[in-house]
Amino acid sequence: MEKIKGAITRGTMKTARKTLLPALVIGAGILGANAASAGTGPVATPGHPAVIPATVTVLPGSLTETYVGDQLKVVDATGSGLGWHVTATVVGGSATADATAIQTAATCSPPRSSMTWPVTIGDGQTAIVAQALPGSGMGTITYTMPITTTDHAAVTLSVITGP
Repeated sequence: MEKIKGAITRGTMKTARKTLLPALVIGAGILGANAASAGTGPVATPGHPAVIPATVTVLPGSLTETYVGDQLKVVDATGSGLGWHVTATVVGGSATADATAIQTAATCSPPRSSMTWPVTIGDGQTAIVAQALPGSGMGTITYTMPITTTDHAAVTLSVITGP
């Protein structure tokens, strides 16, 4: 017998192949059978997809506002229906907010409000400039709302949950 790579000879290799190969095939068959029968869930077959029951939890989103140019955008993705209001706080002068148009997407609920515009806010004061009563204002609401100031006043807008 010729030696091949160290201590393994051709005769030894043939014996090893005859002994180990059937054992590996049998072992793989047992493992495969156990793996297939171990699961208790549905099994998909060609043309018959498995239906797996699942529970989905939808988490509430946020309530945000942005003001760019003369556009005030309020996004109520909370799903709470509690309503909201946007306040303006003025420092260093006075300001006037006047909502000239309100737009909502088709899937949004328009804001109901008891407000009238224009709203004038004095120095050091805070006033509501936009509002959605409970059960309204859900989704994305865009106001065309120019805010004019005197004396270079600083205006801070905040959105708050609730009417």
